Amino acid sequence: MKNSLKLAIPKPCEKQEWSSEFISNKEEFCLLCSEKVYDATTLSDTELHKLVNQKDRPKCMKFKKSQLNRLLTVSSNHFNYIQLSNAFYGLLVVGLMTSCSVQKQSEKSIADYEQLFQTDSFFNDTLKYAIRGIIIDSETNKSVTVKCFVNLQYNGYGVWSDDNGRFKLNIPEYFVKDTLNISIVGGNYKNDYYKEFTVLKSEVPTNKVIIVEQMEEIVIGSYITFD
Repeated sequence: MKNSLKLAIPKPCEKQEWSSEFISNKEEFCLLCSEKVYDATTLSDTELHKLVNQKDRPKCMKFKKSQLNRLLTVSSNHFNYIQLSNAFYGLLVVGLMTSCSVQKQSEKSIADYEQLFQTDSFFNDTLKYAIRGIIIDSETNKSVTVKCFVNLQYNGYGVWSDDNGRFKLNIPEYFVKDTLNISIVGGNYKNDYYKEFTVLKSEVPTNKVIIVEQMEEIVIGSYITFD
């Protein structure tokens, strides 16, 4: 087994057409190329390294762009405990400082947008089961300008946000459950967003500020390995 390797997809697939038949949580069948496509987007470098070194490794896989064209970092069991503890402590301190900074910044942004719930006529109605909101980009703290689809996860019923990131999901009473699981999907190929959140029936109607992050670009195709 090679200790270090890189992965690359010389010719990424530009189109896919997925079969509706269930294979597994990690595999989908592409009707265009008649191949099983393995989803490697959630694998760590160590897991990815192990997978591609197997004899029966998948022929075609789905990767995050950041997983390709770089040396995979494989974990080792020979770390010094003190070094590891110090590194963990340092990361913890940095993480706490970053978390506090982001939290303060987000709170200010949320407060600013929540004022629109009082002043913008878009949010003033008498709908009984409405979930209204503004979708905010986590990096810019501005409302998203691309269309996002806001929908109920269990049946796909939903609405598109407008050019100002506002949405109004008016749920028919026969779709209302005690817990409403909502997902937001949107953007274009290089600027996608995804977010899940839950709203209780007792909370609707409600107005919410939803902060979303840009999803990393996904690359699909037959891959090669090299040092």
